[in-house]
Amino acid sequence: MSATSASWIRSPQWNGNCAWGPQSSLEGGFHICTTWLIEAYLAVGRLDDALELFNRLVALFGPTGLLPEEYDPGTETHLGNHPQAYSHLGFIRCAQLLELNLAKADVE
Repeated sequence: MSATSASWIRSPQWNGNCAWGPQSSLEGGFHICTTWLIEAYLAVGRLDDALELFNRLVALFGPTGLLPEEYDPGTETHLGNHPQAYSHLGFIRCAQLLELNLAKADVE
């Protein structure tokens, strides 16, 4: 993953709080795509961007503390399967990677 790729992903496929998959005109943004963008930011050393996006994702958890499959930023509604295992797996992975990167940043 290059810095150019991470920037490209965010521009046309980005809408507020989520990254869009290939069917963006037909569906909401998939939370798993957002977690991939967080991972991409970490891979190219953009820790602040990764942390900001992660915090935005945390704010999208529903009242049950769970994530659905998709999110529509236009209507601010959850879409798709709820809860969605892939959304949670991506979230957990990002939490672990952020913890490692933040610890590493504190050492340096």
